[in-house]
Amino acid sequence: MTDGSVQKGIQVLLAGDQNLILEALECLLSRHDDMHVVGRGTSRCDVMHLVATAPCDLFLYDSSLSETTATDFLQFVRQEGLPIPVVVVSAFSTHHSIHRALVAGARGYVLKRASSRTLVHAIRSVHAGGVYLDADLGETLAGALGAVGLGAAAAGAMADRPLAPREEEVLRFIALGFTAKEIADRLGINERSVETYKRRASEKLGVRTRAEIVEYGMMKGWFKLFES
Repeated sequence: MTDGSVQKGIQVLLAGDQNLILEALECLLSRHDDMHVVGRGTSRCDVMHLVATAPCDLFLYDSSLSETTATDFLQFVRQEGLPIPVVVVSAFSTHHSIHRALVAGARGYVLKRASSRTLVHAIRSVHAGGVYLDADLGETLAGALGAVGLGAAAAGAMADRPLAPREEEVLRFIALGFTAKEIADRLGINERSVETYKRRASEKLGVRTRAEIVEYGMMKGWFKLFES
């Protein structure tokens, strides 16, 4: 962990249920000069204390005990208003677990069977403003889309009421887990305009919830799979 000195590179806060695994992840990341672990948290209290004392660029969350722990953590991050992207490391590759994580705002999802190189690439991609999904998730994502299904209204609206470029741009960022402020900063507009474009797009497509927006994004291929 950091010694209090100023560090450059990607500041990563590790979170999860099992400290032994977090220690292993810290050892792995310490091999890379552009990554620095600012702390490890095994409870929400730990995480909030660490965020207050050691600001970070990214959460790396280890999901070990159940398929729902990652979703719970992502919801906690959003409820606390923490503008910090989350990369999930998980042993669970079911379409339900992936879909829940995307809906809850995960910006990265890496399977535990992946190589350390893949994990490092995921962290760098998300830190650079991208979204990273493990390349082995291709078939699972296709299954997830088939399982959740997109509302008939949205499917028909794709042809009947196509989105304007800026409306689609805003909706894509929402599907990928970006906040209104982050979208506004990226597009050079204000947050009020972001909400306006979102409302227009939602009305055209008949999608109201974040889950429906994610499903639409999956159908459009917005969750691009990256090779490590």
